[in-house]
Amino acid sequence: MYVVEVMGGGDMSFQLQTTEKIRVGVRRIALEQIEKALLEASNVIAQRVYAEPSELAAERVQAVWKTWRSEKA
Repeated sequence: MYVVEVMGGGDMSFQLQTTEKIRVGVRRIALEQIEKALLEASNVIAQRVYAEPSELAAERVQAVWKTWRSEKA
């Protein structure tokens, strides 16, 4: 949990709003990092499973990834 305190007392609603913005930002960054790691791992797996050069494997993974992301949205 991330807590932002306003010096001098401040407005409690401002504190809560800022805390939520930070929480959402951290969550978004974490999800982006997880997604990037999964994509990189998928590329390596595709290279080994399909015995393809990295460029072809990356294209295959990107196509599947785009389909998966649109289904999740």
